[in-house]
Order: sequence, then structure tokens, then C-alpha cells
Amino acid sequence: MVEMVVCTVLLSVVAAVLVPGIHAVHGQRKATRFETYTLIELENQAAMLKQTKTPADLQLSSWFTDRYIETQFTAEDVAADATSDTTQTPVRLTITRPSAEAKPDVVRSLVVWVDRQETAE
Repeated sequence: MVEMVVCTVLLSVVAAVLVPGIHAVHGQRKATRFETYTLIELENQAAMLKQTKTPADLQLSSWFTDRYIETQFTAEDVAADATSDTTQTPVRLTITRPSAEAKPDVVRSLVVWVDRQETAE
């Protein structure tokens, strides 16, 4: 009987340590998956921007919005400094995901340089 009580206590301690650890690993895997998908989506948006040349026409793809409904996408022109190349315009592509549990929102950005001559046409 004593062996069963000791075994139960040991199993309870192991479970108390492992469950939060497994939960943390699961949360980290979800965050890593979101990071990877976000980078893929930003690269796809950058490729589309170089084709269309107009940031206002860009929107998130359905494969991304199906996975992350709550995300927001913005595409905005960035003011370039006077020393930069004047033939290109920087455009910042940003994906924002609201975070739960009183953590800050997850924001990932990519700046794409678009030829200014082609955007004027």
C-alpha cells in the first residue's frame, strides 16, 4: 500500500512538471508556425506588389486568412531619406495579429523597394 502511495505521489509530481512544459512547447510551435506562414505571406505580397505597383490593391491570401482570421494587413509608403536612391519607393508591408493573454500584438513587417518610374506609368 505504501508503494502505491509513493508511486502516486511521484506520478503526480511528474505530471505537475510535464503538463506546463508540454503546454509551453505547444505554444512555441504555434508561434513558430505563425512566424513561418507570415514570412511566406509577406514574400508573396512583395512579389504581387512588384507586379501590380499599387499597395492599395494588396490583400491577404485566402490560405493565410483561413488559418489566421484575426490578422490585419497594411501596405504603406515609407518616407525615404534624402540620401537614398530616388528611383525607388519603399513600401512597408505589415501583418498584425492580436495577441491573447495580455501580451503585446505580434507585428511582422517587410519593406519592399518598388521602382518609382514604373509606378508613375
